[in-house]
Amino acid sequence: MRVSVILPGALMHTIGVAVALFAVSDLAMAQASLDWRLMQLSDLRLPGPQARTYGALWREELAANNAHYELAGDARFVLGNAPASEAHIVVRSRIANRQAVVSVLNTFKGCSVAANDSDGSTVKRCPAKLALFRQGEVEIIAAGLACYVEYGEKPDTSRNAAVAAYDAETASIRLAVIFQGEISDACLVNIPLPKPQQQG
Repeated sequence: MRVSVILPGALMHTIGVAVALFAVSDLAMAQASLDWRLMQLSDLRLPGPQARTYGALWREELAANNAHYELAGDARFVLGNAPASEAHIVVRSRIANRQAVVSVLNTFKGCSVAANDSDGSTVKRCPAKLALFRQGEVEIIAAGLACYVEYGEKPDTSRNAAVAAYDAETASIRLAVIFQGEISDACLVNIPLPKPQQQG
């Protein structure tokens, strides 16, 4: 499913904030040629300026998650969203004003547990979206399910981590998870980017 919308200028600005890069040496086992990064996390309960873009991408799903808590009689979250977070990677094009974002949404209602670790981390299967930003407009594409790592109190990203990379050869964004220090085959996801439309 594809949806084209226009986000407010402030939200377009926040998506451009630089993403911190981390070296993930364990992924040499998977594909050494790719620049793997830890996926960045946003808390969507009371999203700040840098998280509002991702809240906008998941507006309908957050509303459904809020309704789930309300129907259960839980009114603690009337001033914000019920518990929700997301993980994302931003890939910027060499062409000005173009970038791609993959976001994975973690909610109680929308995810299923895939694995638990003794350090308190949980791997979940959650919905993913691909957002293509082009000159003030964004095209949102449902990207199926992907793995999300819900970290324990003391995260050890060499043991458990959600990571992503851009594969220039296939023009796709790859997602993976390190679980208990090894690459999880069940969490390898490839999201191809649509080819740019030719200008007529």
